[in-house]
Amino acid sequence: MSLRDKEQLMTLDRMTAPGGLKRVVCALAWCAGVGVCVDLVPEAAAGEAERASGEVVSVSGVEGVEIIEVLASLAQASSEDEGESDDDEGGEDTLRGRTVVGDRSAREDARHPSGFVTRVRLGESVAASETLGASLEQVEGVQLSRASSPGQPAYVSVRGGSPRQLVVYLDGLRLSSPAGLGFDVGQLGVGGLASADVFRGGAAVVHGAGALTGSVQLNPRMPTPGVRASARLSAGSFGSAGAQAAFGVGGRRAGLRLHLGVRRSEGDFGFVDNQGIVQARRNNDHRRFGGGATGVLKVGDGGELRLTTLVEEGAGGSAGPSEFQRSFELARVDDHRRLASLRYTFEGERWQAHADLGAQDRAYRYENARGHMTLEHVEAHSRQQTVAATGGARLFAGAHLLNFSGELRAERYEAADGAATLGAERLNAALALSEEWLLAGDTLSLVGALRGEVLRESVSDSSMDSRVYVPVVPAIGAIWRAHPRLETRANLAKTFRAPHFDELYLSTEAVRGNPDLLPEEAVVVDAGLRLRLGPGANSKALELGAAYFHNAIGQMILFLPISAYVYQAQNLSGARAHGVEATLGWAPFGRVRLDGSYTLTRAYLTIDQGGIPAQLPHQPRHRAFLRATLDLGGLVSTETFRTFLSDARLQATARYRSRVQLDNFGSLKSPGALRLDLGGRASLGGGLSLGVEVQNVLNDRRAQDFLQRPLPGRAFFVSLAVLAEGE
Repeated sequence: MSLRDKEQLMTLDRMTAPGGLKRVVCALAWCAGVGVCVDLVPEAAAGEAERASGEVVSVSGVEGVEIIEVLASLAQASSEDEGESDDDEGGEDTLRGRTVVGDRSAREDARHPSGFVTRVRLGESVAASETLGASLEQVEGVQLSRASSPGQPAYVSVRGGSPRQLVVYLDGLRLSSPAGLGFDVGQLGVGGLASADVFRGGAAVVHGAGALTGSVQLNPRMPTPGVRASARLSAGSFGSAGAQAAFGVGGRRAGLRLHLGVRRSEGDFGFVDNQGIVQARRNNDHRRFGGGATGVLKVGDGGELRLTTLVEEGAGGSAGPSEFQRSFELARVDDHRRLASLRYTFEGERWQAHADLGAQDRAYRYENARGHMTLEHVEAHSRQQTVAATGGARLFAGAHLLNFSGELRAERYEAADGAATLGAERLNAALALSEEWLLAGDTLSLVGALRGEVLRESVSDSSMDSRVYVPVVPAIGAIWRAHPRLETRANLAKTFRAPHFDELYLSTEAVRGNPDLLPEEAVVVDAGLRLRLGPGANSKALELGAAYFHNAIGQMILFLPISAYVYQAQNLSGARAHGVEATLGWAPFGRVRLDGSYTLTRAYLTIDQGGIPAQLPHQPRHRAFLRATLDLGGLVSTETFRTFLSDARLQATARYRSRVQLDNFGSLKSPGALRLDLGGRASLGGGLSLGVEVQNVLNDRRAQDFLQRPLPGRAFFVSLAVLAEGE
């Protein structure tokens, strides 16, 4: 029996109040996105355990997101799709199972279950090379800002915050992001990842200092039973091309999955600048390589050892502002990331525990043979190395669910600008405790969490003083399961973020740090509900979600333009961000599914601006996402189409954002933009599948998310994939 099965059975054993078993299991399963609620709970649990017993399954749910799938096995096709989606390749997934989960689903994290967490599956790209950013932007409350064409840097922010105000984890290792405006979700390869969990607002307290407005947890793709090999070739506009391959083998007690990929693009797209002149983007090429492995070994009856490795390397042009392209025609960048994470999980009768050890090396280099201002050679580089150890335990004690965790992290940073070199080190120690208390026949949950940290930073420059931060991060929350179809939740938390190394010390032609920065603190509040309409096992059920959030941020840090081509980190007094998030999941017909999200964000500085405060830079007030998927697999029953089109789908995606400010003064704006993408994918028989995609069908060539960083117009992509499986 897997750890997931034992956790479910312990949960069922604990909830013995009359009527409480069905109500709680249904509510939890529905909250996890399953949306099935009937009386046959024991049979469903047994079915899930039986199916999982022959697989190599991950037990990462010990500290992270709980996926309550007990009831899903009541509908075999639905349960098989959902149960395998996070473990296998995912690229061949369709909607034939007609689950009410889709590619985006609500989740609960055991460390702070009242928080708002959304999981998005990766590996669902139609034809273009998939990026992490394109998957994350469908989540409510998340804003994606792209610097250029696909494969170039892109950043996400949560609920009106800046990209620096969220952290990204892989297992227990926090991923570093030197030399940028935030963690780059545009260039990180996703070949080794199965899904990403987005923590918004108070939910992010589980990741400690740094997660001011949100966080992202990346989940590695696990090996599956048997032997499986896949390959994919893609090509498209702007001289884009890519190749990915993966190989996995798994048994009852061990498994290994390897993956690698290369991609390139010339990036020479046309655009219309602020003066209405048609130009071609220059020096916008890139070349990237990524690879890694995930290995799993079961130890004894209740333990599992998992090793995850990742290598990323890239180089390319650093296209300058659209008004000064010639000055940056010779500018080049290269970077690399190497990491390894080892996780051991184990369990007892009523407890579960895990331990993680990880190391990471991240480097970035910028060079311009003819600098914009001096016309002389300019060179700068930065490097960050991290070693981290984390651990945690979870205890079931009647109506109380207790979580303990600790983290030790050492970071070393080096930056050089010409002949000047600067070194800095930061040591971090953290302890956290959280509890969920089940009340009123398990209809009500009260949640409390407290995390204390000590951060000590020292700098090689004797003129700069060492810094010590001692933040305490508290959070409280509540869940009211009013009905198996209706749930409400609310959270209040205080968060903290010390300035990142790059915000303090980085120096390049385009981005500069500021050693005088003060840390950010925030009070975050959110409350919302989730409603499901329709018969319990009906795949046409309508799922609706809504939430209100309010973030009060002190000493807001933003990279803002101090000239037409230079961004510098600055404290901007206080800031406020409040708004509404809404989600939609609906399968009105058996072969059609609609998934959507909408976010209203009012984000502004608290200083007196002589009138209505201006919206913060790069934060649209309105943002909407809608995706319609049509499953055509097996629609024609003839023998020919059973072979060649047994798996086929069409997909249309619409994204809208309102006008954004490009500077802090409200004088430079980018108008609202509507982007429409169309694509389709179909099997050709023999494990082959073909994908075709058209991005930006409306050919908007004036859009930009950052000042003088144009985005491409219409683009075409095609892919050919092959999959082979064996026992």
